[in-house]
Amino acid sequence: MEKINRKEFVKMGQVTYKTTWNEKVFEALKSEGKRMGGDAITKLKKDHILGEWVGAEIIKYK
Repeated sequence: MEKINRKEFVKMGQVTYKTTWNEKVFEALKSEGKRMGGDAITKLKKDHILGEWVGAEIIKYK
């Protein structure tokens, strides 16, 4: 994903997957963000303590 320098955006929501981190999950998070009408995903997370939850925040530019 290319780096974007726009400052103004709206948080659309969260997406979470319980699985191992790999390229497929990244694509799934991106497509889920697009399905919700977002422009990009940010704040990718993996929880090593509680398991393999992977999440991202969906944002939409103003």
